[in-house]
Amino acid sequence: MIKMLSIGNSFSCDALAYFGDMAKNANIEVEVWHLEIGGCSFERHYNNMCADMCTYNFSVNGEARPMARLSDVVEKEKFDIVTIQQVSHSSGLYSTYHPYIDEFVDYIRKYQKEAKLWLHKTWAYEKNSSHSGFVNYGKNQMVMYEAICNIYEKIAKEINADGIIPSGDVIQALRGKPEFSYPNEPSLCRDGFHMHFLYGRYAVAATWFETLLHGDIRKVDFLPPTEIVGELYEGELKRIEIIKDTVHSICTK
Repeated sequence: MIKMLSIGNSFSCDALAYFGDMAKNANIEVEVWHLEIGGCSFERHYNNMCADMCTYNFSVNGEARPMARLSDVVEKEKFDIVTIQQVSHSSGLYSTYHPYIDEFVDYIRKYQKEAKLWLHKTWAYEKNSSHSGFVNYGKNQMVMYEAICNIYEKIAKEINADGIIPSGDVIQALRGKPEFSYPNEPSLCRDGFHMHFLYGRYAVAATWFETLLHGDIRKVDFLPPTEIVGELYEGELKRIEIIKDTVHSICTK
């Protein structure tokens, strides 16, 4: 069994929404622990670490547990994989990482010496997003995406991460497909920045599945439950197949 910890925010919630279901469908046994706070930056993670704050929403395999501290999980459990990420609006701003990420990573590695540390590369906002942080990139999707690419590559080297989960690359590649050419076709976001409950969350979960579990998403027949995404018809199923092919292509480069 693979035991995984994700320390994140609402974007890791998007990533993990269908991740466990995909693993189960592929007969891969994985236990997913998740500590998150909406809008949480590396600076806030660092401050929570220093003050041992009990402020994290905590779940195991999607089942909610009581609020937790970092120390409750990082110092008392052993994981094979740990994922971390910057808050989305600061992901392409180098000055927001240091010194916080350095101390935070040192803390994780002190207690998780055997774990692989992965940096989750998040996505640029939708081109008409109203998120206040979009102004950091001139409200330009490609400027934001390129900034995230540059900074994540740099940070990954500086902290000696074991790898980058390329969610942002997958989302941007899909935006270039006719089937996701917003606004004429569906957006991969549900509100301009969080992932669409069907397409966006499926794409990001599939990216984690291929990157972290080395699975082949093309062989997975899991579909999100109808009570969340509604009935899926030919057009929706075609888009899911496009997502699968795009994820597999990017994750196996």
